[in-house]
Amino acid sequence: MDQIARNARLLYIHSYQSWVWNHVASQRLNKFGKEPVPGDLVPLGEVRDDVTEDDNIDDEENQNDDAEPSGAGKNNTDKKPDTDKKDKTTNNKASVSKTMIPVKVLTQEDCDSGNYSIFDVVLPLPGYSVVYPPNMINFYRHLLSKDELKLDMKHRIKSYSMSGGYRHIVARPADVQWRCVRYSDPHADLILSDLDEIEGITNTGINEDGEYKALLLTMSLPPSSYATMALRELLKVDTSGDNQALQNNYHKKPETDITNQPVKKEEKSEESSEESKETGAEKRKLDDDVQEVEVKKTKPYDE
Repeated sequence: MDQIARNARLLYIHSYQSWVWNHVASQRLNKFGKEPVPGDLVPLGEVRDDVTEDDNIDDEENQNDDAEPSGAGKNNTDKKPDTDKKDKTTNNKASVSKTMIPVKVLTQEDCDSGNYSIFDVVLPLPGYSVVYPPNMINFYRHLLSKDELKLDMKHRIKSYSMSGGYRHIVARPADVQWRCVRYSDPHADLILSDLDEIEGITNTGINEDGEYKALLLTMSLPPSSYATMALRELLKVDTSGDNQALQNNYHKKPETDITNQPVKKEEKSEESSEESKETGAEKRKLDDDVQEVEVKKTKPYDE
């Protein structure tokens, strides 16, 4: 694992955290609905909706943290002064306090007050600096135990330990705009990219008399929120890769022959059926003749 670039390792670890979070979020909404319930967490400060910064600790320090180098001992005269150790301890405390975002566990009284909505509720990404919601902690433990992991996500090598973070279950999109357009070329771009705008390109595939219709939807989302999920909730459709691939069938034409006439499959099948009947009758007659010849040849020997 240490041969993999550090940023790539973090990418895999953060992806696993997100995988756990996604399953917990789905379970939370399925189990308790779209209203705050006792045991939910709400932040008492601003949440960045992402993994906390102290995951980016110096890699070399982390990899050497599980054991002392060979030759190190009490007689080592190159030991750093105590002042450096104090500074390091102070920095570590500052880093830990930065990640410990204060959260409140909702009570029934809090839920009845009407001061909180589902937009306030957060769920933690697994880590050692987060508080787990009492109403979902068992589900976290169940998911992590399948991979032989614990809730604190600690490892003897610090670079594999994760501090965690918080994300809102539901986010409200901003700057939402939409319009319907028509187009003819299935492969044409209907929206200009940033590169297109830099290069001064102004033409798109939009055609007022086009054969196909498209919905152009734009919005602004906070970090760790994804437009695919917004479209899923808006259109009530499956956003899996397989289902998205099926959307390409929208542009497919019905199958026709060279003359654009429907293929007469029924007549063809009847002709094939008659041919097969004749072939079958001939084959049975040939088999009977062969059998009769074989009987005549073998009869004298039987007697």
